[in-house]
Amino acid sequence: MHTYKMIDLNILIDYKFDRFYQGNIEAYLTMDQPTHFIYTHLVDEIIEPKLALTHQTNKRSFYEDDQYRYVVYHNADKEPLILIKRSKDDTRYDIYLNQHKQAPLDGIEYTIHQMIFMEIAVKNGFTPIHASAFAYKDQAYLVSAPSGGGKTTLTKRMARLYQADIINDDKPLLKIKDNQLMVYSSPFSGKEAKNHNSVYPLGLIVFIEQGLTNEFKTLKTDQAINLILKNMFRPDKKTLWDTATEVMGKLIKENKIILYQAQNHDNAGVSLKEYIDNIGRK
Repeated sequence: MHTYKMIDLNILIDYKFDRFYQGNIEAYLTMDQPTHFIYTHLVDEIIEPKLALTHQTNKRSFYEDDQYRYVVYHNADKEPLILIKRSKDDTRYDIYLNQHKQAPLDGIEYTIHQMIFMEIAVKNGFTPIHASAFAYKDQAYLVSAPSGGGKTTLTKRMARLYQADIINDDKPLLKIKDNQLMVYSSPFSGKEAKNHNSVYPLGLIVFIEQGLTNEFKTLKTDQAINLILKNMFRPDKKTLWDTATEVMGKLIKENKIILYQAQNHDNAGVSLKEYIDNIGRK
């Protein structure tokens, strides 16, 4: 197990499967002492905590004691398959996976680790965005769209046509640092695991739609807020919304959001580069 520096935090991750990590996470290695801990345990059976239920849904049961919170995930037959145990200070997470009754275990492990990482990030002042991010002229540009909407395709075009570095192909993170919107990467970057361990000031968030021509449109405030809310990792606690609200406010105040109706063609990348270059000349 090793410690990795992600978003200014040092997170020890004890993963059991290499598939989504090998060749991806090594760039984040650090010798610094960990601030957070994530452990995976492969077990033959999940034993539910002998505690009173605090909450229950169709697939999840919640418990807690003086030190930990627990959530158990069940299958359709109510068999427990996964147990996540987290310390109440949100620094240690133990994941127990039944190794016989679910598959693929590597994908399940990676998905849970990503979920936990995003939770840690939100609790430490970061706002994850569903987008594909690339670096161009020392700034980060986030291309956002619904799944299958072309965000990765456009980012790949920028990388191929203009040697733009792909920062994170699925969930870059925003944070206000020294009164500036910054974009951070992480090893959690979607199916293709395309990411680069880096931090850049934000240039723009480009929400894309398919178009007959390449056209950029300014959004009204309510339209911009709606798109951000649809594509951000939303906190589950009211106390964490202050940071997300501050980020949204700064995005709108600084005109960091644009709608791009784009063709599915290389000229969409050409037009985006020209638009970015024109902003830089103003």
